[in-house]
Amino acid sequence: IGWLLSVGFEKIILMYNEATYETADVISTYVYRVGLLNSDFSYGTAIGLFNCIVSLVLIILANGLSRRFSDTSLLDMKRKKSLKESGLIGIVLIYIIIILAAFITLYPFLYVIANSFSNPLNVIRRDVILWPVNFSLTSYQTLLQQKDVFMAYYNTIWYTVVGTLVNMILTIMAAYALSIRKFFLRNQI
Repeated sequence: IGWLLSVGFEKIILMYNEATYETADVISTYVYRVGLLNSDFSYGTAIGLFNCIVSLVLIILANGLSRRFSDTSLLDMKRKKSLKESGLIGIVLIYIIIILAAFITLYPFLYVIANSFSNPLNVIRRDVILWPVNFSLTSYQTLLQQKDVFMAYYNTIWYTVVGTLVNMILTIMAAYALSIRKFFLRNQI
């Protein structure tokens, strides 16, 4: 579900040029064009962070639906052994590994957040390490004012829905043909 909004960036970028921006721009290509080609890194990270938030909301909604209809969810954890049975050294080692993995995982996320809230000039000069430098909401104001971002979201959703429907229809038709033993085109498929 989290990757639902990522439609084949590679396929689109191959035929990408100024004439196709309005119809071909999806979130990934828009971030590429604005963030890398135009060197507006702060704005590009703001769009990327906004996309991550939308994906997180989709995951939370899917988890809630799963919990409601099937009594299972991502965070259903049942402890199999007590702390005494596992051993103190094992528990300490596990917590050290988890804390290290959490730091390694969270640092890039915090870096992106700091870039998105920093002044674009400070981002270009690489002054941002962990905290925003010269706090600025310029990137988010630009994000909400640009119609291109919403067009890219529309294109992303449209390509995902239509692509999924076409794939399902073709798969169902092929599966039907393969399931019927005496179907006249079965050997050709």
